[in-house]
Amino acid sequence: MAKIYIKYTPVKAGLTGAEFLAPFLDEHFNGITFTGIVSDDMNHYGYLEGTGDLLSKALMSISGRFSVKILTEDDIIGFSQALYNPIDPIDGTAETLVQFLGGHGITVTSELDSVKAMRKTLFKEITKRKFDDYNDLIADLAKSVILLTQHYGDLTGEDLTNVDANITTMKSIYDQATCISAFDKMVTNLSSILSGYYTAVTNLENAADIDAANAVTYE
Repeated sequence: MAKIYIKYTPVKAGLTGAEFLAPFLDEHFNGITFTGIVSDDMNHYGYLEGTGDLLSKALMSISGRFSVKILTEDDIIGFSQALYNPIDPIDGTAETLVQFLGGHGITVTSELDSVKAMRKTLFKEITKRKFDDYNDLIADLAKSVILLTQHYGDLTGEDLTNVDANITTMKSIYDQATCISAFDKMVTNLSSILSGYYTAVTNLENAADIDAANAVTYE
């Protein structure tokens, strides 16, 4: 069963009401659940659980409706550190953050590292809005790759000077350590996420009939 950490925002209903994610899933996607962990009243943080095509359909349905954003486990720990408000029970003492998150199957290795991860996520929300449309970014990236791999050897004069200056600028933004870290993260994500996806795709391509194709599952 897949476990996906998310943030969502309830949908306004009427003048004072709100539609929450868990009841919506119960009504329309029985078998897919949302478990809340913490909330700042406007935004709710927790995790979806489910399997197969139903999970895919649920994600497609709720992404826009509830402004869903996928988070990492570190993000969830970081937001929980900021929002968790322990309440002392009648007998005994309130759970610590580590105990509270342990009840959700989340192991806290370093609260500080998780807070840093959460803060980076918040920073990225601002940064992403400052860039052009993603389609334009992808097109510019493709053009840059072609420039450096196919046209660089033909550059002369002012063009060569300009491109080299831009490369120097890029190296100052993305130093060697940053690039190595990004490469490591990419490989880790590809290994952990896409290996199962491509296994499912291979099984799907090898399916001999519609029943066999429909029987292939991912997650």
